[in-house]
Amino acid sequence: MIDIITDILFPSLGLEDVREALKEIEYSPGDFVNTLRNRFKAEIEHREKALIELNICPKCENDISTIYEYEWHEIWGHRQLCRVPCGSVCECCGWEEE
Repeated sequence: MIDIITDILFPSLGLEDVREALKEIEYSPGDFVNTLRNRFKAEIEHREKALIELNICPKCENDISTIYEYEWHEIWGHRQLCRVPCGSVCECCGWEEE
């Protein structure tokens, strides 16, 4: 995976940028790895959120279904049992929205 990332990244960087990145890695490898890890986590969260907004499962990328609960509501003076959406679930892989 690192080879793929570097194959994509290196052509877009100048020689000085590559040297500077190497200096940062050598000077503080822990900070570099933590920053990279945080960027990956943020990108994953962003992409998963975008898929959920399109009603697509972020785990298996199949359609997700809405889960409904029933609640009593008063409508024009009458108590009525209504379906209320309470979450989403993927019927293919079992993923559930938190």
